[in-house]
Amino acid sequence: MHSFFDYVLDFLFPSNCPCCRRILSHSRMLVCERCYPDLPWLSEEDVLQQGEGKSHCVSAGWFSGNLREIIHAYKFEGYRQLAAPLAGPLAQQINRHYGDAFDLITWVPISTKTLKARGYDQSRLLAEALAKELGKSTFPLLQKSRHTPAQSSLSSPAERRSNVMGAFAPIEPAAIAGQRVLIVDDVITTGATLAEVGGILHRAGAAKVLCATLCRTPAAAKSPLKTK
Repeated sequence: MHSFFDYVLDFLFPSNCPCCRRILSHSRMLVCERCYPDLPWLSEEDVLQQGEGKSHCVSAGWFSGNLREIIHAYKFEGYRQLAAPLAGPLAQQINRHYGDAFDLITWVPISTKTLKARGYDQSRLLAEALAKELGKSTFPLLQKSRHTPAQSSLSSPAERRSNVMGAFAPIEPAAIAGQRVLIVDDVITTGATLAEVGGILHRAGAAKVLCATLCRTPAAAKSPLKTK
């Protein structure tokens, strides 16, 4: 819900559409109404990716065009205020495909080294914005126990799997047992990262693990997601 403080900020510091530079009517908009339909949103048949067993991942758009540029700005250029407008389209798909099938939201954490350099964890901000949209709570269930090269710098699925193997650990396994968990990340390509953290949650006793990402690369559609 738009608060009075939000209205004051929108009036004093109007935001511009990152695609056409028109002034946005309020700061929670991702782009203006004219540009929104042109973003590469996933078609309904592509939104839900089903992997082996009962693994699932919901995404909102393709990682391409203006949407890719927006996510790059959010992730690498300090535009953390984009968390809320990016969460809106993803929350719609989560509601549509998952409903109330999860108890809490967590995220794929970045390393301490990356956090110090960037100043914020983009997946945590996204998870917190989604929690507000969906009326759920967020919990830090995982930690990144070692720094790894960016997955985007690796070309093959085997390299990506090896890169994240053993890189994450549960913070408190007792807090995971019996929970139905939604894991949030920004982009899915091969699904290696989500498979790794999903497996950790299952081994810690999670009753169900679901996944959600802002975007999916074309390679993600060809890679079966495994979270067990």
